[in-house]
Amino acid sequence: ADQLVAAGVQVSCGVRLRAIARRPGRLTVDVEGWPPLPVDLVVLATGVRARRIRGLDGMAGIHHLRTLDEAEILRDALAPGARLAIVGAGFVGLEVASSARALGLEVTVIEPATVPFERTLGPAVGSLLAERARRSGVDLRLGMPIRAAVRGGGGAVAAVELGDGTRLACDAVLVGVGARPNTELAAGLFDLAPDGGLPTDACGRTAADCVFACGDVASVAHPSLGRPVRLEHWSAAAATAQATAGAILGRAPGRSPVPFFWSDQFGWRIQAVGHVDPTLRVSAEDDGERFV
Repeated sequence: ADQLVAAGVQVSCGVRLRAIARRPGRLTVDVEGWPPLPVDLVVLATGVRARRIRGLDGMAGIHHLRTLDEAEILRDALAPGARLAIVGAGFVGLEVASSARALGLEVTVIEPATVPFERTLGPAVGSLLAERARRSGVDLRLGMPIRAAVRGGGGAVAAVELGDGTRLACDAVLVGVGARPNTELAAGLFDLAPDGGLPTDACGRTAADCVFACGDVASVAHPSLGRPVRLEHWSAAAATAQATAGAILGRAPGRSPVPFFWSDQFGWRIQAVGHVDPTLRVSAEDDGERFV
């Protein structure tokens, strides 16, 4: 906060922005407890929130992982010998499964897709990651939807019920089924992208004059792909923020950065560069301990 103030940025924490009104030639923001505030530009960097599943919410022992507070609460639940059920075999699910196994927990991962990362990395890579998780002691239930959580005598979760009626006893549940963009402030300003994000050009401009978006909430146009892409990795958030700031300052746009990400799980560091298309034919070379 001190660095922002020193840079000439006015920081107002603990206030809620309720709406953005657009009129010809001007914008007005409605901040709770403030008079209407006219502005020249608005940048929406509102991020995302963890998706919820009906029937897996509002019960003690059911966790979501998006904030530092949620991470600390989950950490306290990861006691050696405890039984952890994870719903979702994506980045959050398998990275937590890896850490939980290292801490000595019994871990079951439930995923409706046939392999982990099927929609993001494709079936070939997903099969390699599934085998790695199983060799690390994870009970991986693939092709299996979740039906509900079962409340125990003390009011906390005691089990999860799968789509086939199987009940798995557990001491804690982590729901890691993706994120939902926080787009409410853009309601009425323009239509959302097919992936639910705020559609922008490569420099963060939206369809509304003087309204920009960057970070996890932005669905950025990529002409080479023929579609917008919303990336939730912090490296992409930093890149879109830089592009948006440059556009506001009138700088010529630079080359679009090549996205990259990594994931540490079960002793592997998985690294990817570029836009991964899961529909492509994949050639994997592996020796059982590593793969390309």
